[in-house]
Amino acid sequence: MRRIVMLTVLLMTVYLCVFISSALAQDIGEPDTCRLTSNTWIINSQADSLITVDLWGWIDDPLIRGCSFGFRVYTYGSVGYGPHVDSLIIVDTFLFDPGMTAPVQNYSRSLLDESIDPDAPDWGYNGFSIGLVDFANPIFPTNVPTKIGEVTLKVIDRERVPEEFTIEIDSLFFPPAGAFKYSPSGSTGYPPQFVKSVIDVHNDLTPALTSIDPNNAKQDENVTVTIDGYRTHFGEGAQTEVFMTRNASTITAVGQTISTPTHMTADFSIPADAETGDYDFTVSVAGFDPVTEVDGFTISPPFLCGDASGDEKVNILDVVYLLNFIFSHGPSPTPYASGDLNCDGIVDIDDVVYLIAYIFMGGTSPCDVDGDGIFDC
Repeated sequence: MRRIVMLTVLLMTVYLCVFISSALAQDIGEPDTCRLTSNTWIINSQADSLITVDLWGWIDDPLIRGCSFGFRVYTYGSVGYGPHVDSLIIVDTFLFDPGMTAPVQNYSRSLLDESIDPDAPDWGYNGFSIGLVDFANPIFPTNVPTKIGEVTLKVIDRERVPEEFTIEIDSLFFPPAGAFKYSPSGSTGYPPQFVKSVIDVHNDLTPALTSIDPNNAKQDENVTVTIDGYRTHFGEGAQTEVFMTRNASTITAVGQTISTPTHMTADFSIPADAETGDYDFTVSVAGFDPVTEVDGFTISPPFLCGDASGDEKVNILDVVYLLNFIFSHGPSPTPYASGDLNCDGIVDIDDVVYLIAYIFMGGTSPCDVDGDGIFDC
């Protein structure tokens, strides 16, 4: 059906431009115009993925019987990206205004990424074309600003949309419809005065680190941290840094490996004298605002497994300490992991039995469940 309509518009355009006699290239009245409205697009929720732009026309010549309007959508001002992020913003739909009476109305679009819509014509750019033809009457009322319709733009990948950039919808030769023009009866077509759309986009979705694993380590420990992010664009900039900060202390990763734009790993060497406590975890990519998870990583002091009481010894006092914690709401082992002797992640009666077996019956060492001399937790 789309091809039939496009063929009809093409044939009518040929008729208007070739078989109708040529006369003046422009009327002598008020210049005919076409304009798209400008706007500001605020994206502050996951639902704000669409924006609508109005297309308006003006004619003062009752002989205007057709129009061919081709547009291209492109972006600029996106720091840290390649030449364009056009493929992240597409033309979703164009809806003719209900007041339009022209009997032949045509809309088609072109996309940079054909996988989005395999049926869309491929002219090598992201845009759309509007066609109107009416042999009996003007395509819309004369001397009246007329709304032709609404074009809706859509974000197709919010995770990679910049925080601040601009979209322009500008006129363009759009094959096979041809040049941007009004076509009057009895005359060759001519381009109207045109006002393009300029859309300032403010993407207020807060960048975030969605996971940091593990999110803790001990003093004097080497640890590889896996980081997943939302709109963090790992590796898109010239330099990527991962570091932790607490008060005046900063610990920087000694290396990072980027797997995907939102997934990476980082190696940390935790100094033996590192300040213990919660650290802010930050990924910084050149050209983008840093992304920080507040209190996203914890550094704990080394501990003696089984030393629940914190006296740097493992003995019967630790058994009493654990029993008091488990059954009498006594204080927790410090750190908690020092009381988890069997490495199951929970301090409970199993750890008491484990500790008694170690102290009195020669059982395996705390946190060495398999007895191979290597800590298992």
